[in-house]
Amino acid sequence: QHIIQVVRTDDTEHALLAADTVAINDSFFTAKGLQIKETAGADAVTLDIKGGSKITLTGGEAAFTGVIDAEGGNVATNANIADGGTLTVGLVGNDEAQNMTLNEVTVSGTFRVDGNGLDSTQVKANELEVNNTGAAVAVNNATLTAANTSISNGQMDIINSVAHLGTMAATGGTLFVDPAYVSIDGFTGETFGTQLLVGEGSVVKIGGTTDDDLRAAMAESGITA
Repeated sequence: QHIIQVVRTDDTEHALLAADTVAINDSFFTAKGLQIKETAGADAVTLDIKGGSKITLTGGEAAFTGVIDAEGGNVATNANIADGGTLTVGLVGNDEAQNMTLNEVTVSGTFRVDGNGLDSTQVKANELEVNNTGAAVAVNNATLTAANTSISNGQMDIINSVAHLGTMAATGGTLFVDPAYVSIDGFTGETFGTQLLVGEGSVVKIGGTTDDDLRAAMAESGITA
């Protein structure tokens, strides 16, 4: 897959632009990633995916961030997915490595990971936030790792995958696991407000609990696995 270069449309020399934010409006494309000259001063570049845009980034080898600079080095990357926008990492049928390491991912629209294997499609994020009623995160045949996860609205589906959700703020929305292995280090806040649906053959492990303790706690809460 190719790299899309961020340049001025009227620049015949196609010089790369420095950017802190790359706004993607009403666009449809598939690429390995994007290339900018450098950030314009921010610690990370933000891909601002507007409603109506549907983009696919296939990713690459480990540590690939989805955006590279003029020298080909990885640039720390945030993804802000607006209501009606879609960012997909990975491509069904692609047999190459589909890894991506992101900084902050804010999902008001749709964030998909279409994997080709737990080892060959690994997506990482420091922060993953799902915050809109219509927001959707769908992970299939891949490994997702987030240091911190927040679900206040919307739905996160983990299908045929492994997910490590780190420290979780679970105040709303739905987490659906079927079949998958999901681990959560712990929770912030005093209440758990996210609906947790665990399909047959799935495991959700929280903190240092044993599998037996986890099953007992789930049964006491009326959750079946």
